[in-house]
Amino acid sequence: MRQLRLKSGWTATLVLGLGMAFAVAVAAPLAGVMAADASLRAAVGGPGSDVPLTVAQQKVPDQSGFESAQARLASRVEGRLGRYLAGSSALATLGPLTPASLNEIPAPARVDSSRLAVGYLRDLADQVELVAGAVPPDGLGGSADVAATMAQTEADALGLHLGDRLCLDFATGGSRWCARVAGLWRPLQGGDPFRLETARQVELVVGRYDFYRLMKLAAAPVATVGRQFHVDVNSLDYRNAGDLVSGVRDLRRYFTSQGDLFDTSLDGVVEGFEARQRGVRIASQMLGAALAALVLCVTAFLAGHFLRLQDRELRLVRARGWPRRRTKRLLMLQLSLLVFVPLVLGAGLALGLAAVFGLTVFGVPPPWPRLADGLSTALPVLAALASLTLLWFGLSWRAGLAADGRVARQASSGSSDSRGRRAPAALTVLGAVAALALLAAVRLQEDPAPRWSPAAPAGSGPAVDWLTAGASLVAVLLLSAVAVQGLPLVARLAAGLDQQVSGSLARWQLGRRPWQHSQIAFLLTAAVAVATVGVLAATGGPPPGQPLAEVATLIAGALGALLIALFAFALHFRAVAGERAAEYAALLVSGLPGRALRRSLVIEQRAVLWHGLGFGIAWGVALALALLPSDPLGAVFVAAAARGAAILLAFTGAMVVAGWATRTWLGRIDPGDRLRALP
Repeated sequence: MRQLRLKSGWTATLVLGLGMAFAVAVAAPLAGVMAADASLRAAVGGPGSDVPLTVAQQKVPDQSGFESAQARLASRVEGRLGRYLAGSSALATLGPLTPASLNEIPAPARVDSSRLAVGYLRDLADQVELVAGAVPPDGLGGSADVAATMAQTEADALGLHLGDRLCLDFATGGSRWCARVAGLWRPLQGGDPFRLETARQVELVVGRYDFYRLMKLAAAPVATVGRQFHVDVNSLDYRNAGDLVSGVRDLRRYFTSQGDLFDTSLDGVVEGFEARQRGVRIASQMLGAALAALVLCVTAFLAGHFLRLQDRELRLVRARGWPRRRTKRLLMLQLSLLVFVPLVLGAGLALGLAAVFGLTVFGVPPPWPRLADGLSTALPVLAALASLTLLWFGLSWRAGLAADGRVARQASSGSSDSRGRRAPAALTVLGAVAALALLAAVRLQEDPAPRWSPAAPAGSGPAVDWLTAGASLVAVLLLSAVAVQGLPLVARLAAGLDQQVSGSLARWQLGRRPWQHSQIAFLLTAAVAVATVGVLAATGGPPPGQPLAEVATLIAGALGALLIALFAFALHFRAVAGERAAEYAALLVSGLPGRALRRSLVIEQRAVLWHGLGFGIAWGVALALALLPSDPLGAVFVAAAARGAAILLAFTGAMVVAGWATRTWLGRIDPGDRLRALP
């Protein structure tokens, strides 16, 4: 604890930065899922887009058959889709009918030429807006006439008015009956509330018991009795949308085989939405996973810097005879406080904000894990647990190296052998081939109609989507690792532009130890790549564009990746500045201008920045072409490029400011103090 207090500035910066990074890494995936759920619910049950499910049995003879058909249909549908349903209404039609007279005179030609039907719909008043008259109770106070209502448009087309008396016959034979127009209405959703029969329109709507009476007047069973079910959009989300589609298809097969009518476009609406959004959704998932991977890499990276700062104290405790286990235990305690306390605080902050403001901002609750979701929930949970386990073992491994004194030796003598740090050419080629193979697999998976599988669906469920997102992330990480091999070339280019003393110092550093910046170069390349994908996904959605919540989430995720890289860049070069001050302390005391040392650090920062931006943008565009639909990406590429350029330009400016702050701090270091601190 004393060592943490002695380095309070570094410790506070590290804890605060890691806490915010963990908060971003947790908040971005949550926001992405909530935005996708909100868009799905709007597509299925938003204003003007209500998609009911209607099923009916034909040729029902009487009231008893009406009741039994209702029970059978409700039992079957609710047994399969009960968790997704908000309620249902009984409906029925009876016909066709032939008009006999209108107001005691022969029906006009336009009425006579119409094939009518009579219908019943429970809760009609909730689905229509009354224009004139009223929706009466069954019967007219003992009158033989049946009280009926009509849609205003249908009454206008037939020349009927409120109060008209229309007498009708069954086309198949039976007793004549008369109806009086008691009310006129128009549908709230702009469509026919009776979704059973397309061959003829239902013109007259009557009450339930009047419908029973009319069934008895027909010479043969001509009634079609069904139920209309409405989806509870609050129960629908991305994780269970596949189960809903599967249930609808199961019911369609069953009722069709029974000779019943089945009418809904629900599965088509959900699948169409999923197909249109799949590339963007996977990009959002990949962005969330990439943020987690970046945070883990940054944590391990900065833990190494922290352990190198502990070298003097570690030599002291080893000289006092501390065993390796005790030293490692002390280091793990310090690392746990530096890493896991910010992790808990950052994750808790993100989860708390999601719980409090998620419903207000997105209109949907946070996607808390549910056992019923199966693999779609298990995959991200297992990935999170595996990441935490990997982080723990990584910190333990680094603490073990520091306890043995190998961290300091690697930072000084071991890292000077650039050839020993360079990956074998065969391994580099293998990584590039593996990354390209993953990108090709992602492109084939995203192809809506691949030649080798013409019947393949555009999406295969949350589990496959997570696997595709994982493959995309692995491809980006492999390409970023491969790109690190080009860092020496970029470093020589950056150092070659300055022929002064500062350029010589930078060339000496970058030539002697070109791989001292390899980790930050890897992080920066990966962050820029995933940010590029996020920006292109936000701009390159299918016409007429992505919902605002999804666009904002993707842009925020891209900014989060860049902020994490900016944080790592600033702390890395702050540590490098301290190392340079110690290395050149004697030269500074002997007259080396401090400006030359700071200028040499500018060149090193420039090399890392050029490398990260160049390779990161290239890899990000390559992944976007593999992951996103090609046509929308091409149609809006100019807008996407402009938005991405603005974000990357702002990011570059922030990196320049961070580099300037590091160099300013370096200028305040007293070289005499550094000389006295040397062992």
